[in-house]
Order: sequence, then structure tokens, then C-alpha cells
Amino acid sequence: VGDIEFQKKAIGKIQDISENRGRTIIVVSHNMSSIARICSRAILLDKGTIVSSGDVAKVVQNYVSGDNLNSCEKTWNENKPSGDGVILNSIKVKQDLSSNIGTISNNIEKDIFLQFDYSVLDESKKLYCGFFLSSSNGYITFISSDFYEEERFNKSAGNYQSICKIPGNTLAEDTYFIRAVVAEPKQDAKPIIHIDLKDVLSFQVVDKLTGNSARKNHVGAYPGAVRPILKWELNVL
Repeated sequence: VGDIEFQKKAIGKIQDISENRGRTIIVVSHNMSSIARICSRAILLDKGTIVSSGDVAKVVQNYVSGDNLNSCEKTWNENKPSGDGVILNSIKVKQDLSSNIGTISNNIEKDIFLQFDYSVLDESKKLYCGFFLSSSNGYITFISSDFYEEERFNKSAGNYQSICKIPGNTLAEDTYFIRAVVAEPKQDAKPIIHIDLKDVLSFQVVDKLTGNSARKNHVGAYPGAVRPILKWELNVL
């Protein structure tokens, strides 16, 4: 609550007490941006029972995903989503491509990768992967696919991995949900959707006020669906 200067003062006071005076401050909130920004440890409660505790990013993900305790990854060992000539083995959101685990730190400055692992059974199908990224209010922030990279269409039968990169400092602070699709383009017609998974993954993006994002040191509301850092040119006339 309060204006920008009060928010800056309050956050500064919390950090001073916890970091410089060795005190523990307990913050109780449903605002995950605030929790991720100022807390070093988190505890998720459900009707007085501890559901999870420890690393802030992981606990925030547990809260966001509800019953699905790993909203950044969906791997199928059986009953795999499938369509005509394709099987989806897993889909993950991650920030470390060297890791096999789907997880993110929530930091707005970090790159985010969406990874599809799938099997092509019919090489006559010109398949592509894509996704809809929606914000917490249900609006689509953007969609993306490898539809335009036509050399990817000609796949022989086998296992494949498609990865999309969302550069850091692109998204605004929010909780995001992913609708994943595997489809086949048709000339002058709607594509054939072979796999369509709504809200299969979710993650949260938080600006930790390091001064390296588009908001710099601005603490108050910073609206917009995306938050890129754009270059400006100043001319003296």
C-alpha cells in the first residue's frame, strides 16, 4: 500500500532489518511478486498445513500451479498426448538448457526456454510445434511456433526436440499459462491440430528491482503486456 516513495521506503526497511540487523521478517501475502522480490525463504500453507517450504521460486510455482506441484514440466510415461503421426513425450519451461528439469527462477531478467520433446511416427506429416502464452487475466500475450522455418517440416520418423527462446526482459510481471499445440499446416486452409493442451504449464515472472529491467528503480505500477528494453535516440536540434 502507499505511494511509490512509501513502497521504496518500506522495501528498503525490510531489507535493512533482515540483511543488516540479522532479524527475521515474516511476510504474509497472496502477492507472489512481492514474495519473490523480497523473501529469501517461503512457506506455502493450505488450511493451516504446510504444503511446501524452502526455495522461494519453487514454493511460488507450487502456489501458482495448485495441485500440480511442478507447473514448469509435464512428462508423460504413459497415456502420452498423441495425434495423427505424432506423440508428445514432454514439454518443459526452463532457464538452464543443460538441465533435464523444467524450472525457472522467476527473474524477469533471465531468458526463458520452452522445450517440446516429441516423436514423429509418420514422415509424410509436416509437423510444427507452437504455443499460446496467456497472462493471469486470460488474455493472450503472444503466440509463437516454428511454422515459418519450413526446413523443419521434412522430418523422418524419429524423436525430436523443438526449443523456443523468450529473451529476458521481454515479459511483464505476471503469472503466465501455456497452451501447447502440435499441428500440420494446410495451404489456404486452417492447420490440422494433432495435439492441443490448454494451460499445460504455468510460471511466474518477477522483477526483483535490481535496476537492470525496463522499470529500473520504479516501484509503482508498470503496466503493459510485455516489458522490453527498447533503445532510444536523443538528438540535439
